[in-house]
Amino acid sequence: MQKNISRKRFLMKYICLVFALFPVSAMAATLEPIAGVPNKSIDSILTDATNWLLGLATGLCVLVLIWAGVNYTTSLGNQETTGKAKKMISYAILGLLVVAFSYALIKVINNILTT
Repeated sequence: MQKNISRKRFLMKYICLVFALFPVSAMAATLEPIAGVPNKSIDSILTDATNWLLGLATGLCVLVLIWAGVNYTTSLGNQETTGKAKKMISYAILGLLVVAFSYALIKVINNILTT
């Protein structure tokens, strides 16, 4: 019984969201471009978006690395806290490597597609 109510709530939330955003999407289709907005190509828009997202991911990894370092130094020899901090540090470094490789991969694919 509880599962059925949960599904109904989810469905109602989804329907309300769709109907709440429907007028916004219809209005957006009729808008004229703003005079001060630069006319950018799709390539430059995608480049800006990927650079922004990769910068955000890098910043998040650095913040996690700093937080893990603080946890490691303030663990006072507690093995459980030290172990969690070490895992966080290794995952943050792995995240930085993934971001670096994805940046390199995006650059290589972009060079291949644009030449």
